[in-house]
Amino acid sequence: MTAAPAVNEFVAWLERYESHHELFIREVLDFPNDLDRAQGKDIYEWQRDASAAYDRREPRIAIRSGHGVGKSTWLAWVLWHHILCRFPQKTGVTAPSEKQLFDALWAEFKAWGLRLPRALRGLVEIKADAAELVERRPESFITIKTARAEQPEALQGLHSMWTLLVVDEASGVPESVWEAAGSSLTGPHPMAILTGNPVRASGFFHAAHTTLKDLWWTRHVPCSEVPTATQAYADLMERTYGSNSNVYRVRVLGEFPVSEDDVLIPFDLVEPALTRDVTVHRSAPVLWGLDCARFGSNRSALAKRQAQQLLEPVRWWAKLDTMELSARVKVEWDATPDYLRPLAICVDAIGVGGGVVDRLKELGLPAKGINVSESPALQNADKYDNLRTELWFKAREWFERRDCKLPESYKRPEIVEGRRIDLVGELTRERYDFQRKSGKLYVTPKNQAHSPDLADAFVLTFAADAITLARGRDNAHRPFTPRLIRGLV
Repeated sequence: MTAAPAVNEFVAWLERYESHHELFIREVLDFPNDLDRAQGKDIYEWQRDASAAYDRREPRIAIRSGHGVGKSTWLAWVLWHHILCRFPQKTGVTAPSEKQLFDALWAEFKAWGLRLPRALRGLVEIKADAAELVERRPESFITIKTARAEQPEALQGLHSMWTLLVVDEASGVPESVWEAAGSSLTGPHPMAILTGNPVRASGFFHAAHTTLKDLWWTRHVPCSEVPTATQAYADLMERTYGSNSNVYRVRVLGEFPVSEDDVLIPFDLVEPALTRDVTVHRSAPVLWGLDCARFGSNRSALAKRQAQQLLEPVRWWAKLDTMELSARVKVEWDATPDYLRPLAICVDAIGVGGGVVDRLKELGLPAKGINVSESPALQNADKYDNLRTELWFKAREWFERRDCKLPESYKRPEIVEGRRIDLVGELTRERYDFQRKSGKLYVTPKNQAHSPDLADAFVLTFAADAITLARGRDNAHRPFTPRLIRGLV
């Protein structure tokens, strides 16, 4: 006799919230509550627009935005509504990195679950990488998987009456993942939601906002729509990069980057590497690059790369002489596990670098002097003006493969000891041109006003391939010059 009222109550509950997402947020998730209102918090206008599109069951929703506008919060609201108000349902969630997926979006989902009424909270069990409706686990669940090119099945094989695919930071998700997801969007009520900063002017996220816009419900959210939360960040980006830069366009305006014909490494190649997960085999060779500066405003910088990954933020030091810099590098070597010690330390040997090479060799380290002003490898002698230009173009090829990783700490520039730590900015500001007489490519020379020390250290890691260096260990008497290199990494 008691079951009927419970059923009737639940039917009435569904009728109230099933097609009213904003009402679900306000009444079920209790947002904003009194404390939220006291802090000036409420549902943003763009979130109300997106919730209305979700209520209409728009099959394809794409939201591009600046940084910190509440994307993860809105997605968490959607996930809770979908698992509680749709049945049977299956939801797949992905992002290009574990940090974005688990530390941001999944953490947000868990946090909002704590605001549910206790009776509703017990209906769903949250696991490390899934959430399940307790009474009907196989028929109603959320699964989360990191999107990787070598594992395109992240959103594949989800078939249900109500199917939802969520792709966060969609610009960084490989095309193969989205292509594989198509098989899951064939049920009676399929829906795909793409969100993220528009870091690439290509790919399926870009197409959803441009060439395929007629097939998608789209929303553009610049940081100015939520000024109380993002003004300080917007000001930092403007002071650091300028309001006309691609960084400002993407992270503040929520616009796709524009291509500049003479920029060597475009922003849309570098930015996705900050949030991408890659798998590097432990046995892959490690190379270090050391850019040397004696005194003045320039920095000495040490980069450590293992195959497709820059292992850690570039180390840097200022105002060190030859012996002091060599000692710092030796400390780094001693603190490095054997399996991560470099096959070679490629040192810019121009100026004080020559003395650093000699001292590192005395200390027993595999230092190799690289004169970046010399000619490039023989096979590229007609293409590049010098070795520095060749190495920078090799670095661009590394990014173009879209399977590489930079430390995520570079997503936000820092000022340390009065110096800007901004590898992304250094990499994406270098320009190139053609020599008028020879037609060879060349990179703008370094100067006091513009010296990309961190980037140059990173680029030096491309000065040799593993085979050349491995042979070099057995032939230490042979000089290490570009003309011996069979193929640069």
